[in-house]
Amino acid sequence: MTTAETYAAGYANAVKLDGAAALGPAFMKVVLNKRYINDSCASTVDVTSEVEFEYEGKRQLPPTKATFLSYGFMPTTATMVLEQVGPRPSSRPTRSPTPRPTPRNPRSPPSSPCACTTWR
Repeated sequence: MTTAETYAAGYANAVKLDGAAALGPAFMKVVLNKRYINDSCASTVDVTSEVEFEYEGKRQLPPTKATFLSYGFMPTTATMVLEQVGPRPSSRPTRSPTPRPTPRNPRSPPSSPCACTTWR
């Protein structure tokens, strides 16, 4: 598990208004590889990471002003705040992966790097 602090910036699209609002820079606390499962038998990797925004002690992005053309011709300006909802990442229970039985071919040598084999 790796923790980091960083800033992010970008745009939030408003499709119905055919426009976008600039966001950030926003401070983020990031937890990389909170859960990492490498299943070499299925050639898959399952990685869970978490991000929490922070602005003035709140879980949100800084307020930003955006102007859109309402009805395609009338400029409308508004202040937009994007808030992060849901439980805080530290309060969420981490789910440990459920071990699953792996089929083993009795004819395969015990030094096989993968316990999973193709059944024919």
